[in-house]
Amino acid sequence: MTRKRAKGTKLTVFSGREAKLNRVIIKILDSGDSLTSYDIYLRIRRIKGFRHVKWRSIDRRIKALYSQGWIIKCGTRLTKAHFLSPLYALDVRAQVALALDRIDLSIFIQVAPESRLEIMVYLLSTHY
Repeated sequence: MTRKRAKGTKLTVFSGREAKLNRVIIKILDSGDSLTSYDIYLRIRRIKGFRHVKWRSIDRRIKALYSQGWIIKCGTRLTKAHFLSPLYALDVRAQVALALDRIDLSIFIQVAPESRLEIMVYLLSTHY
């Protein structure tokens, strides 16, 4: 049986074939910097296990995450080739996904105080 990487809630953005690359892209953007797709590529290439990943794969994954609403465009920057390249940052959904990925909800339900559980019930009932 394979080892489960995350100890938190299973989310669609962190499951499937593209899960590892999604997780790395979101964690890189979680640093707070707005980065172009090429800047993200350069940071990913420094990570052991991702040195073989091509720029085109990372660029496609970034565009897919943008179209799904996980990351947002927050401006443009002039590149060395004198083109405008969009700057990407995390959306609130991705920040929540990272937080839920770290937290196991079954443990949270067991150890959380009543007031926090009531807030969770209210939040979940108003949006579903």
